[in-house]
Amino acid sequence: MKKRAQHFRELRESGNIVVSRRKTRRDGAARVSRESSDTKSKAASRSILPDSLPVSVFNGYLEAWFADSAIALHSDETEQMRRSLFRRFSGYLDSSAQCEINEANLKQFFATLKNERTGKPLAPETHATFRRVFSTFFRSLVKAGHLSKNPMDAVPAIARVRIQETQPQIFGVNQLAALFSVASKSFSARRDVALLCLCLDTGLRASEIASLTIGDIEILERAIRVRGKGGKVRQVFFTRECYSALWNYWRERGVNPDEHAPEPLFVASTGTNAGQAMTRSGIYQTVARLCERAGITDGKKGPHRLRHTFATMMVANGAYPDTVQAFLGHSNPKMTQRYVTLGKADMKRQHEKQSPLASMRRKNTKR
Repeated sequence: MKKRAQHFRELRESGNIVVSRRKTRRDGAARVSRESSDTKSKAASRSILPDSLPVSVFNGYLEAWFADSAIALHSDETEQMRRSLFRRFSGYLDSSAQCEINEANLKQFFATLKNERTGKPLAPETHATFRRVFSTFFRSLVKAGHLSKNPMDAVPAIARVRIQETQPQIFGVNQLAALFSVASKSFSARRDVALLCLCLDTGLRASEIASLTIGDIEILERAIRVRGKGGKVRQVFFTRECYSALWNYWRERGVNPDEHAPEPLFVASTGTNAGQAMTRSGIYQTVARLCERAGITDGKKGPHRLRHTFATMMVANGAYPDTVQAFLGHSNPKMTQRYVTLGKADMKRQHEKQSPLASMRRKNTKR
């Protein structure tokens, strides 16, 4: 200890410690100066960059962005959604004869966005999706040095309206019976019956069904390997009744699960795409057409309503919420909770009808 103190005094007396501190100060000042210089040079170079984008180079940058998304393994559904959004923007640029993309015409585009089918203003959620996708794209151009700033920063976000969450719409037992009845008499009866069975028995999304091949079906296990949102793979199961419907459909097509594994699970039967895999849109149109023929006029008429029906009935019949969550491929349990709420309401109605005490009361009333 004494030797160390003595050594410290010698260093202090010799001035080495002061020199060391001065050297540290000089190094720190030099480093701050370099950082300040780098910041100024970056700001200067950024000020040289344009704040608008010529329309002539827009498509090239857009395709490069899609290529980067493919390398990052973004799902096909995500790419299709993004392409559909930018197709609308390209249509706007053509119709308004724009020469460049800047804050002003982006504001104008978002101000005039409407639902293509109804002509009404976009729902807040859809508007937010547009804004998020566009911001991501233009942010990538800023990062790549093609723009000085993100023009989407000038586009105000739509005010989010807090609305009461509605319960999912489901099909009643009579509606399901009517659906299967008209499906069994349709032009592609075996395919349509098999499609309804798979939707109702597994709760799969239309996009997931469209991506399935015969090889994804594990016949002995009565299971399906499903590629869901974000490329996540999960396993779902199906009943003997569903397998029987699938087998009848395959036999009509003349395919064998062992020999035709790469074949799509469902194929279009008419139109220019006959013999090719059914698309997500094709599945929606098929189910909607069956609903119309079955006289179902209330609520939505797509396959997603069958998904809601599957989840609600599973919960009402005693399935655990985490099991239903796994079947549906939900990453957030809150998405599944709404089916639990609806299932409990159905359980309450069943209890009112089937409780032994209620049965005794009804018998006494009849007397």
